[in-house]
Amino acid sequence: MLSDRERVLCLSPFSAPNPALVVAAERAGALGVLDLGPNAASDLDRVIARHTRAFGVRLHGPLTVALPEAVDTVLIDLVRHVPNRAELGERNVLAVITSVAEAVAAIEFGAAGLIAKGAEAGGRVGGSPAFVLLQQVLALTDLPVWVAGSIGPDTAAAAIAGGARGVVLEGQLTLVAEARKHISGEIVNAVRMMDGADTVVNDGLRVHVRQNTLEIGQEGAFAEFNRVSFGTVGGVVGAIQRGIRDNLAQAADHRSIRAGGPFCDRVPGLRYPIAQGPMTRVSDQPAF
Repeated sequence: MLSDRERVLCLSPFSAPNPALVVAAERAGALGVLDLGPNAASDLDRVIARHTRAFGVRLHGPLTVALPEAVDTVLIDLVRHVPNRAELGERNVLAVITSVAEAVAAIEFGAAGLIAKGAEAGGRVGGSPAFVLLQQVLALTDLPVWVAGSIGPDTAAAAIAGGARGVVLEGQLTLVAEARKHISGEIVNAVRMMDGADTVVNDGLRVHVRQNTLEIGQEGAFAEFNRVSFGTVGGVVGAIQRGIRDNLAQAADHRSIRAGGPFCDRVPGLRYPIAQGPMTRVSDQPAF
């Protein structure tokens, strides 16, 4: 069963196994997810030694160790690896999807939830931006859905308001204390300079335009701000949680932005007080 802890999922940047990041995320009230790598057994032991409650893992291939009872959530990407469902037991299985077709396959596999990974995210992506993909998937299933791709405090609130169960942090955490020590200086410098326009999609993978083996999305542009403003995983998680709480409360308090608000009175048939401005490749299309 899913709990409030799953509102924010924290993944290690570049899929690097990082027990310290998992523990910090869990202590901040998020779901920390440990990447299982060559030293999976010792990494699992390190988390358990410092954290007495449950946590998650992310699979990148066949299981090489037995998962301890403390692991209650497993992240998978069925395009890259299809695990033996029986090996995962009764744990919550969350599947990364980049399209409606992948969502259908994940549901058929028996996933308990879906991670809608938008085109702006790092690594393997599809053609739909995160918020478009979210709406496509919500129209398909009642399963809980998390949004991945360029998530900050305000967009996290928007995702929840749009029907998401929660949000995913990954590239945003690259430069916080728990992650930075595991990353080379060259990569740290590249990420510190990111402004959101320095990624490109090559063969279905979004990567850094200069560090073309570095799978990172546009959310990498938040990494330096998060380092300076919040410093740690816990600081970033707290900012996301406050952003969700405060923005949703503000939206509820202000009639001007509710359905049927004052602006709607001036435009016959308008339900929500929203004016759409020009968006390249979106509102400049005839179908829009």
